[in-house]
Amino acid sequence: MKVKFSITQGFLMIMLLILILVSAVGFITYQEFVKVLDNAKESGKPDPTVALTKNVIYSVTEAENKVKTFTLTEDSVFLEQYQEIRGDILDQLSALDEMQLTAEKDNAQLDTLSKYVVSKLLVYDSLLVLQNEFRVQQALERVNQTIEGAVEEVASAVQPLPSNTTAAESETEEERRFLFFKLKKKKNRNKRRSKKGDDEEPAVDEFQDLVLDIPKEIRVNYQTVKSNLAQIQNSETSREEEQLLQEYQLLELDKLYSAQLSKILTDLENKGLKRDKIRGQKTQSIVKKANVQIVIFCVLISILLLITSYTIIRYISRSNRYRKVLKRAKNEAESLAQAKEHFVATVSHEIRTPMNIISGFTEQLSHSDLNQQQRDQLETVIKASSHLLQLINEVLDFTKLQNYKLELETRNFHLRETLKEVRDLMTPLADDKEIDLEFVIDDKTPDVLMGDAIRLSQMLINVTSNAVKFTDKGIVSVAVSPLKVTEKMAILEFSITDTGIGMSPEKLERVFEAFEQADASTSRTYGGTGLGLSITKKLIELHKGTVQVHSKENVGTEIVIEIPYPIGEMKDAATELPIKSLHPILDNKRFLVADDEAFNRKLISTILHKFGAEISEAENGVDAVALAHQTKFDVILMDARMPRMNGVEAAETIRKDGENTTTPIIALSAAITDEDQKAYFKSGMNAVLGKPFRESELLKTIAEQITNEAMDENQLPTEDQLDFEGLKSLSGQDDTFYLEMLETFIRGTEKGLAEMKTLLEEANLKRMGEVAHRISAPCKHLEAVRLYEVLKQIENKTQIDPPSVAEIELLLQQATQMGNAIIKKVQSELIREKEV
Repeated sequence: MKVKFSITQGFLMIMLLILILVSAVGFITYQEFVKVLDNAKESGKPDPTVALTKNVIYSVTEAENKVKTFTLTEDSVFLEQYQEIRGDILDQLSALDEMQLTAEKDNAQLDTLSKYVVSKLLVYDSLLVLQNEFRVQQALERVNQTIEGAVEEVASAVQPLPSNTTAAESETEEERRFLFFKLKKKKNRNKRRSKKGDDEEPAVDEFQDLVLDIPKEIRVNYQTVKSNLAQIQNSETSREEEQLLQEYQLLELDKLYSAQLSKILTDLENKGLKRDKIRGQKTQSIVKKANVQIVIFCVLISILLLITSYTIIRYISRSNRYRKVLKRAKNEAESLAQAKEHFVATVSHEIRTPMNIISGFTEQLSHSDLNQQQRDQLETVIKASSHLLQLINEVLDFTKLQNYKLELETRNFHLRETLKEVRDLMTPLADDKEIDLEFVIDDKTPDVLMGDAIRLSQMLINVTSNAVKFTDKGIVSVAVSPLKVTEKMAILEFSITDTGIGMSPEKLERVFEAFEQADASTSRTYGGTGLGLSITKKLIELHKGTVQVHSKENVGTEIVIEIPYPIGEMKDAATELPIKSLHPILDNKRFLVADDEAFNRKLISTILHKFGAEISEAENGVDAVALAHQTKFDVILMDARMPRMNGVEAAETIRKDGENTTTPIIALSAAITDEDQKAYFKSGMNAVLGKPFRESELLKTIAEQITNEAMDENQLPTEDQLDFEGLKSLSGQDDTFYLEMLETFIRGTEKGLAEMKTLLEEANLKRMGEVAHRISAPCKHLEAVRLYEVLKQIENKTQIDPPSVAEIELLLQQATQMGNAIIKKVQSELIREKEV
């Protein structure tokens, strides 16, 4: 074991180490790939500085174009566009400065770029100043002002002519107007020539010609005007030359700035390319490193997978081996359990058969005239046989419970009658020990419950008999009270208290174990097998209940049992008929007793003859079938195990045809297992009576079957006693409605019976109960009481958890037989009414 443990521990350590390495390599590889992705993202993004620099240079070029266009066209729109672009350029330069501050980089080239751009803008501003569109017009305005001044002087110098010389005056006025027209015309022509920039004569010469055309009498100060014009012309010429020189210098400076800007942009782009190249090389290095890590990761994963695969395969192999071993052990255990069950059943059967004869005839002898000594001797034999029978029943029940083959019966029963039976059985035991035995039932306790009354009696008898057994003086009390009661369910508490020897806490732990008692000497002192409480606990668990034990040594013990029971219906509760009332029921009734044991046939015949019954006997199944085909019997008592043909086969044959297809058949069996009971009910038998049985048990079972068959006129009516008159009166003597009701009953009953059969095959018992409830109401209107009762039993039994499928199947067979017979009667009534 130590070697195996160390190997397993080392194997787990290696697995853990590899897993840690895989996790570490995987994490590092993940980090490297994150770096690769980051580099890829950065490589894919353009340098914002370079991009913005290109935008600045492009804007500067746009500004230069706007300036040139303006100088050529003198259109103010281009000047406004230049001003707008100039503002954008300054904003872009501010953005470049902010990028440098954010990136915390000291880029001298960007500073130089900003200086050059600002210098170029200053060059453009200077060019605009030099190209002032109003400089020539200003010179002409000065000339025009001089000319106009001279003309006014001439006009003022000329004296007006006398008034009588009208013609001369008119002529002078016309000449004056012509002079002004020519001045205006010359002025406009001079403006156009100034705009075209041609090489015509200066405006001064034209003005001179104009002056020469003026009559001599109005020529005044010409030399003065000519001198002024010459001075203006010389001044403007000098200024033009100076401006041209400045403009040339600015343009050369602009070319220099442009070249510097191109160089800066080229340098920035080269730096970006170089940076991308370095980043790409770094990415390649990271990728190579990551590839190596991936290889390591894959190798570790492969090793881990190999180890895991080996472990899984090894585990599956071991699991398959263990599964085979467990399956073989399970099969062996099941075979052993079956062998044990078969052994117990066989031994039980072999013991019960003679026990049935012994106890049966002993009971019959006790009814005869005996002296006191003989009666005491018979009482001893009866007690011994009862004790032996109790031991057999305990062993058989324990075997069933161990193999989970014990099923609870579900039927309505009177709780107080069941408690009375327990009290009647326990009273003699208490009287023998001179202790008090009291039963206390709370008034709020429901009287009719639905469940297994026999198993409840068994549990209470086991616990109460133990209490009486271990109590030498004092009292044994059985108290029953409801913990919770609803419309459909009641949780009952059964408290059994005694003032006996009690138990210590250590012994309480083993009190419910099989073949255990509180003390090893207890069995010698008080007797018993130690199976009673163990069986009781298993039965309580089968009822989905609980049990608690409170005990103090030499003080007493209290056992508290809680069991949930569905609320039953009073009319469905079975009530045991008194023995005396059986005389009219059994009188002149014909019984077929089939048993291979002559003593058993003799015992049954002895009991039934006392009540006036007629008996026919058969020693095997073949004879029983032959007698059943010849004679109509009221009840058939059939032993389950017989030569030539067993009881199951005989019952199936009898049910197929003949006079006794519906006659109640009671199975007599010394081995009553669940499989046996299912086989009995499936074959068509109506009830099962275990051997050995008491006279009262035999009579009770027979009475139940005869009462259900309603053979006596004071009992339930048969299927032939249908109340068509009551149904007709219910229809208000409306024949059409009456016929419709009969047809509806036939269709509904046929459909309901067929539907219940299908639902039973599908194991849909809940829905089957609903169908039984649906078709039961019309049966009541026709007074088909037997069919109504069977349908209500089906409805109730399908609501129990777990339901007894065998009983439900048998009830459905009975309902089908009854239903078909009633349908025939209703069809006959329908035909009769239609003919009328």
